[in-house]
Amino acid sequence: MTKNETSGNQQRIYNALAGIYPLWRDALLEGAETNQVEFLTNTFRSSFTKIRSVIDLGCGVGTHAGPLAQQGFDVTGYDKSPEALRIASRTYPSLRAIRGSFEKINLEETFDASICMWSTINYILNKADLHHFMGWLSNHVHHIIVIDQPNFHKYPSSFQKTYRAENDTNLITIKREWTLDQSLLRKTSYEYDLLNKNTGIRKKIYDSETQQFFQMNTLTEIMGNRWELVYALGDYSLSTPFDAISSKRMITVYKKL
Repeated sequence: MTKNETSGNQQRIYNALAGIYPLWRDALLEGAETNQVEFLTNTFRSSFTKIRSVIDLGCGVGTHAGPLAQQGFDVTGYDKSPEALRIASRTYPSLRAIRGSFEKINLEETFDASICMWSTINYILNKADLHHFMGWLSNHVHHIIVIDQPNFHKYPSSFQKTYRAENDTNLITIKREWTLDQSLLRKTSYEYDLLNKNTGIRKKIYDSETQQFFQMNTLTEIMGNRWELVYALGDYSLSTPFDAISSKRMITVYKKL
């Protein structure tokens, strides 16, 4: 039996299939996801400031927020997907979860540090929304801001690939295709084929997203003179400097002056 679904632009996979989101990550990253929480804790320690409260903007199912909460940080996970937040709260009971759009964030409380991981910030396409988001960070974070992006400089102008991953219950096949223009705007389409191996039910979802890469100087200019860029990194390590040609990531770390 096959069910077909089509989701709208920028609907991340966990909106429809949050329960298999970790399997989706395994398929696309092919097992490459390691040491990211350790990187974050090392970054907090490097600030020589006591970091207690952390907000994870675009936390999803709690991949980073949950382990940080387990380590004793007072973590707030913020995301627009209610299903992802339900999974995060169920998996990590000490995690505080708030639903909202980070482009329009208006929380009044403040935090010692903020993290925005993977490609979350790249879903902001409107300049006014970017300025609002960065302005909120500047005014509501006391010490450290971590902004993680994939390095679009390294990507080809077009790309196609099929990925697979499975566990005891599900087999997922993902067909991914994108185009990248000179402004580093990437348009990606996905075809997800999910097979439940126990029931034989096959579900197909067609998804698309548009993402904009933000140059380091753009982010730094918006942050203004109250913040210093202390790290520009090419991977999840404080000893890996960013290189536009070779780095997998562009991770910018700002410290309040």
